[in-house]
Amino acid sequence: MAIIEAHESRALAWAPQRAREPLAEWEALIAGAPKVEVAAANEVPATGLLDHAAAAVLDGVVRLYSVTVMGRQLTVRYCRFGDIVGLSSAIAGPAGFRAEAVTPVLLAVLPTEALRDAALRDARFGWSLAQDIAAASIQGVRTLAGRKQRSTLSLLATHLLEWALPGPDGTTVVRANHQQLADASGTAREVVTRALSSLRDCGLVATQRGVVAILDGDALSRVAQGEEPREAVRREAERAERDRGSRAPGPSRST
Repeated sequence: MAIIEAHESRALAWAPQRAREPLAEWEALIAGAPKVEVAAANEVPATGLLDHAAAAVLDGVVRLYSVTVMGRQLTVRYCRFGDIVGLSSAIAGPAGFRAEAVTPVLLAVLPTEALRDAALRDARFGWSLAQDIAAASIQGVRTLAGRKQRSTLSLLATHLLEWALPGPDGTTVVRANHQQLADASGTAREVVTRALSSLRDCGLVATQRGVVAILDGDALSRVAQGEEPREAVRREAERAERDRGSRAPGPSRST
C-alpha cells in the first residue's frame, strides 16, 4: 500500500513540474498509466518498450545514449522527474537510442496511441509534445557537439555530478564502477581510472569498489566546466575564504 501511495504521489506531482498544458489531460494520462520499476544499471526497459511507447520519469535518473559502429557509447542526455524518455521514438518510430537506469527508476508508460488521441482532442497537448521533443533535441545536439571540445576530466566530472545521490551518512556518492563511468563518458575503462586518480589526488573525490564519494562538489562543477582540478580547488578555496570574510562581524563601535 505504501508503495502504491508513493507512486500516486509522484504521478500527481509530475505534470506541474514542467507546467505542461492542458494540466488535467496530463494528470489523467500519468495517473492512469501503467507504472514500471527498473533497477539501477538495467536497460529501460529491457523489453524494448521505447519502440512502442514513451515513458514519463516519476523517480530516478535515466541515461539516454547511442552506440557507435566501434561499440562506444555516446551519452545524449539525462532524464529526471518531469522528463519524458523515448518521445521521439514513440511518435516517429525507433531512433536507435537506448536508455539505462542510472539509479532505481519509476516510469509511467505512455503508449503512442494514448499520446496521439490526447493530441487530437486538444491542440495544447500536441504543442506540449512538440515542446518536449524540441527541448530534448536541442539538449542532445549540444551534448554531442560539446564532446570534442571537452577533456576526459571535464566529461567524467559531468557524469559524476549527474549520477550523484545523497548517501546514508550525508555524503554525496556515485554508485558505479569504472566500466559504467567509461561507458557513460564514451571512453576506455583505463582512461576513466586515470582520470579518477587525478580527481582523487586533488581531494575532489574518494573511491572504493563500486562507489565514488564526491568530497568537493563545487570544485568538481568547475572541472565539469573545463577547469583543471588543482585550479578548481584553488578557486573554490579562495571563494570560500571570501565568503567567510563577508560573513565576519565588523568591528564594534564604542559609545
